[in-house]
Amino acid sequence: MPPERERKGHILRTDVKGPSGWNEVILTLLERLELHEERSIELFANNIVCTGQIFLGNPHETPFIPTWNHDHSADPSFIPDVNAAAKADDEE
Repeated sequence: MPPERERKGHILRTDVKGPSGWNEVILTLLERLELHEERSIELFANNIVCTGQIFLGNPHETPFIPTWNHDHSADPSFIPDVNAAAKADDEE
């Protein structure tokens, strides 16, 4: 049996040798990524359903929609600075 050790709830293999060992590691990582992706999608869908139920419970209430007005009034150059940083990041 290969030596294993625990780290933050995951088991890490310490005896990976050769291409077949690395293939096994890659497949394990892909399975974990798929599991995390499924959980993220389920969480997103659950949030949409919960939001819909809140809206249906009181459809005339004004929803809280955050805006940048407070930030803009505190620092008028904030939004242009963020836009410039985003544009510079896109150019990289």
